[in-house]
Amino acid sequence: MNNTANRVANYPCPPTPQIIQELEELGVELIEQGATMVNGVRVLGKGTRGIVVSGVYRGLPVAVKIRRCDSPRSSMLHEAQMLRLANTVAVGPKLISASENIIVMEKVVGIPLKEHFHISDHQLAVCIEDSLKQAVRLDEIGLDHGELSRAHSHVYHTDEGAKIIDFDSASTSRKPHNYNSLFAYYFMGKGELQRRARRILPAYATKKPVGQSTK
Repeated sequence: MNNTANRVANYPCPPTPQIIQELEELGVELIEQGATMVNGVRVLGKGTRGIVVSGVYRGLPVAVKIRRCDSPRSSMLHEAQMLRLANTVAVGPKLISASENIIVMEKVVGIPLKEHFHISDHQLAVCIEDSLKQAVRLDEIGLDHGELSRAHSHVYHTDEGAKIIDFDSASTSRKPHNYNSLFAYYFMGKGELQRRARRILPAYATKKPVGQSTK
């Protein structure tokens, strides 16, 4: 296993062989890439529960989410299960494989909505409408994402449309509010993105959130 794996796999705890072993068993090679630094290594992202690292799986680019040793989550398997369910309605990055501490998934190439100023009005409109359609599909299968009120970090504009990421907080045991959460984020807030959304999609701005949940 390469030096990148050794430097990020156990952050922020002392090295243990378990995560390295899981990476080897899954057949994933980590690659230093991204704007976030962890132990002097560039990664795609860092949260309180996991680190997302660029990787290669069977010759294809992937994103590898590694559970932080200080995470309140005891395993990555629940998140993997939620992502697998979302995939059944064409939502989220495609799940490739998972283990106790690792999720290997499709690498999302795009722009998060927190950087919406890098995309055109047309691109933003397409992303908003597509993500709302995806939110309806999640509601229909009873899967609540749990973080779509913070869509700036969880929705990406890509060449293929919107991509909703990070199902760490997702659940099927509570009533889903994906559409209403996302609608309120886009059209009822006071930020620059919300002002753009109301300007480029005025028909939505005059509506109110509606119940889309089936559970």
